[in-house]
Formats: sequence, structure tokens, C-alpha cells
Amino acid sequence: MKIGLDLDGTVYDTLGPIYTLDKKVRMECGYEPLSKEKYRRVFQSEDWHKLCIDFGIKEEDIQYYRNRLEQKIKKMEPPHLIPNGKEAMRKIEMDLGLEHLCIVTNGHIDGIKSRFKRDGFFNLLNRVRHPYEGKADVLFEIGIEDTETEFVYVGDLVSDGRACAMARDRGAVNIKFCAITHQYAMNLPEALHGFVEDNDFAFCIESINELEQVWNNT
Repeated sequence: MKIGLDLDGTVYDTLGPIYTLDKKVRMECGYEPLSKEKYRRVFQSEDWHKLCIDFGIKEEDIQYYRNRLEQKIKKMEPPHLIPNGKEAMRKIEMDLGLEHLCIVTNGHIDGIKSRFKRDGFFNLLNRVRHPYEGKADVLFEIGIEDTETEFVYVGDLVSDGRACAMARDRGAVNIKFCAITHQYAMNLPEALHGFVEDNDFAFCIESINELEQVWNNT
């Protein structure tokens, strides 16, 4: 088995810091802040333009909004691991070996380097794939490297599940999606559960402490 792992909202507590930055940028642009529930309901990583529209940003303000948000994200302190996040990542390394771990994240590589250096994961940098937008192409490429091996991608977004579905539609039918529905997820639990109920290649875990169930029970 091969494990694919998202970072933000899965093993890193990114929701709070990013939501706070978003509120500041929205105010700079003359917009009222979104509730955290609305933010989590619409957040996705496959189409940033659509995300801005769903956030209520006017077309003429999107470029400035995105530029300001990206500037602030680059300057922010890298997010911290959720409780037991480090142990969970080390568990993959011990049980499966690094060659069976792939990290797929939309995070900027400089930020990933900073947090990995701080958290003792620098040896995992060569396992990271970081598309700027969307994950379907990368997941497909990983999946078809060995279609006889089951590849489970663990993420906290419905768009992660949709990326797995697109990769499967293109022929990487060995891909499964594991939705993690803990409090740190960027999407609401009910949205993730809804996706799982509609797709037989998907299943849920409720916390990072259940991660080893992915390779022990699937």
C-alpha cells in the first residue's frame, strides 16, 4: 500500500491562522468577514478563482485580494502540527517505509521547507509534490506508477475527494480517498461525510490517531 498525505488541515493546524488572515484581507478590500462555518463550507483547493467568487469577492477585486492574501501567507509563521500529528507521520515511516509515502499539498514549497525544518521532517522533502492549484494530475501520476498497489490519499477537503475521483476516471482506479473529519479540517465534517456516502472508493477517519487504520483495515 502507498499513502498519500495532505498537510494543511490534515496534520497541520492551518484553519485558524488562514481564516484570521482572510478576515484581515477582506477588511482591507472593504468586505465583511465570513463566518468560520461559511469559510469551511465553501473552501476548496481546485479552483482559486471560483473560491474567491464563492467567498463573495467581486471580479474586479479578485486579483488584489489574492495578491494580498498570498503576501500575508508568505510572511506568516508556518502552521503548527496538530496534536499527535508528528507521531502519525512517523508511524507511516515506521510501518510502511518512506518509499510508500507521498505528500501532496497545494502549499508553497518555501513554507513547507520552513515547517519541515522546524518540525524535524526535512528528510521528507523529497516525498513532497506541491501543485499550485488542484491535485488530480499529481494523484493520477502517482496512482499509475503502480496500478497493482492500492494508493490511499488522506485529506480534509471534499475537493481532495473529487481529485481522487478525477484520477480514477482517467484510469488510476487503485486510488481511494480517506476523509479526515476532525476539528482541524478545512471543510465541515458533514460535507466530508456526504462525499463518502456518495462514493464507494471513499471512507472516513475521525482523527489523526486513527490513521494507521488506513493500512491495517483497508
